[in-house]
Amino acid sequence: MMIDRLGSTGSVPHLDSAARNVSRVAEAKGDSVSISDEGLKRAEFFRTAEIVHAEADVRAGRVAEIKAKLADPAYLSSIVLEKTADRIIDQLLGR
Repeated sequence: MMIDRLGSTGSVPHLDSAARNVSRVAEAKGDSVSISDEGLKRAEFFRTAEIVHAEADVRAGRVAEIKAKLADPAYLSSIVLEKTADRIIDQLLGR
């Protein structure tokens, strides 16, 4: 079996011209980026998470105030318990 010489291994002319046309179109239009709705939502979530993590986890003054109220036997009346239960239910129901 005999293999003939293949010739030069230079560039392929029709592919070179196509590449030049693509680069001209890219130069004319410029670059653009589009972000999906899901990507925007995730970015917002991560920004919110960073803000939450930056805040203090425990408000010491508020904790001390609640401990003082709970230490007072008069504070735990049926009215306070009912208001607290109503607030919990409202939050669970999204009111």
